[in-house]
Amino acid sequence: LNHTFVDWPQDAHAPWKREALIMDWYIPYVRKKYCNTGRPFLMYYADIDEVPDFSMFDSPEKLGALHALISHKKVPAVFDMQLYFYDFRWVFLGLPWKRAFVLNEHLMCEHEHQNTSSPEWRRVADTASDEDLIFRAGHHCSYCMSASEIADKIRSYSHQEFNTPNFTNLAYILKSIESGTNFLKHYADPVLHPNYPSNIPLFLAPLQLELLAARQAERVALPANETAHMAVTGKG
Repeated sequence: LNHTFVDWPQDAHAPWKREALIMDWYIPYVRKKYCNTGRPFLMYYADIDEVPDFSMFDSPEKLGALHALISHKKVPAVFDMQLYFYDFRWVFLGLPWKRAFVLNEHLMCEHEHQNTSSPEWRRVADTASDEDLIFRAGHHCSYCMSASEIADKIRSYSHQEFNTPNFTNLAYILKSIESGTNFLKHYADPVLHPNYPSNIPLFLAPLQLELLAARQAERVALPANETAHMAVTGKG
């Protein structure tokens, strides 16, 4: 489904309002389409860059076990994911990434008259204890895009406090990618760890090659003065 939002209010909180609307639009759709069928179902909830381990869903037995786990605990099954940066050559080993989860029909449909929203389920995921996590359940690809795409994201996404020339400068972003530094520096440890040998799933390997090629092309295209400055200081 493709949705285009128009006439969005242009105020300081608009990016967060837009994100909340996009995150919640599916709830009435799923309830209307599936909640009155009397059939069990599972729904994977995640951002597009939160890629699950698909082997968890490759048999009726595994799907049944996941459904039973959610029914027993009465909370979403939260996926603990490895957090990768940039072109998958860097991995963050600090905070766990546990924002993706799976719901079943009981959680989705039995409370359909309550104001249950995806941000509320997100908070459940954020505070999930180890006993409620499914470990090594996938890969989160943080800023797995070209430097110019990263800059475009910073200019448009909810955290507009980062939308400054310092964070959208291509030379600075490219230097962060090459040195394994979190360019936003909003984690306690801004230094990432090399992902050698690469342990990403095989189906993500073509994307990694595409990102590596894009980074090289962007560096070649930088003005000479920016390239030299990037090599010396790491900043634009």
